[in-house]
Amino acid sequence: MSKPTKVFLIIIIIFAALLLLAAIIAVTSGRNLAPKLVQEMRFEEKEMGYGESAVPPMPTAYESDYAAIEPIYDEISAIPGGTDIPNIDQRVIKDAYLELEVESAEDSANRITNIAVTKQGFVQRVDIYESPTGAKSGTVTIRVPVGEFETTVQEIKNLANLVISETVSGQDVTEEYIDLEAQLKNKYAEEEQYLEILDRALTIEDILKVTERLSWVRAEIERLEGRMKYLENLTDMSTITSYLEEEKRVEIPVEKWRPLETIRNAFRAGIAGFQVIADALIWIGMIILFFALPILIIIGIIVWIVRAVKRHKKKR
Repeated sequence: MSKPTKVFLIIIIIFAALLLLAAIIAVTSGRNLAPKLVQEMRFEEKEMGYGESAVPPMPTAYESDYAAIEPIYDEISAIPGGTDIPNIDQRVIKDAYLELEVESAEDSANRITNIAVTKQGFVQRVDIYESPTGAKSGTVTIRVPVGEFETTVQEIKNLANLVISETVSGQDVTEEYIDLEAQLKNKYAEEEQYLEILDRALTIEDILKVTERLSWVRAEIERLEGRMKYLENLTDMSTITSYLEEEKRVEIPVEKWRPLETIRNAFRAGIAGFQVIADALIWIGMIILFFALPILIIIGIIVWIVRAVKRHKKKR
């Protein structure tokens, strides 16, 4: 091996050794630096509010007090789901629609009203109409306790000469009611937790945060209670709507004859006819005045000129 070749190999070996030594130093330094970097990152995250606890930094004077409050914040996310649901009665919304033919719509409406009062219910709406022939019809809507639903429907049907149609429906809302009750129980528990936090809060920032959440929880409680009361009202009191129609009769026209009204109508028709004729004559007169009269004048002038010319020729 020549001397230049040996020198070149020695330079390569030295360069490789230096690279290996640099790699070993870099790995060793990286291992020592990594924990410091992670620690600094965690510190920065905590300062920015994105750390593990996501709790804003507290003044040194309150660190010990805040340590007692912080665990309660974690408890909020672990509020029990309300698994023990009390047994409640089935809740069904019952409605009925009856189309009845009765002797007297007004009398039947009064009797249905009395039935509702007797059953510890009330009348929701009454509408009575009279047709031009004198026959009356109308709609009566009543609310009665759900326990009296079937008997009330039967008593109303007994008032009719003919039951034209009958529709009875029921909507089971038990599942929805149980779900609302469970949600309400959870919201009450959540409200108690926030009240406990509010008693322990020492800074204005904590008080404002807890108060905001507490207001939201109370709004949810009011919403759930309102919905439950609405369902209770629908399920405790059933609705029965009755359409009343009087039996169709063949009426004698003489009973409805009103001669004076007929005379008045004939007189009005005569005046209206006279007005039409007068209007037509006025139109004709205006047409003659503005169109026919000038034409007649022109024709008269032409005739006069022709006659004058003829008389002049005869004199010659």
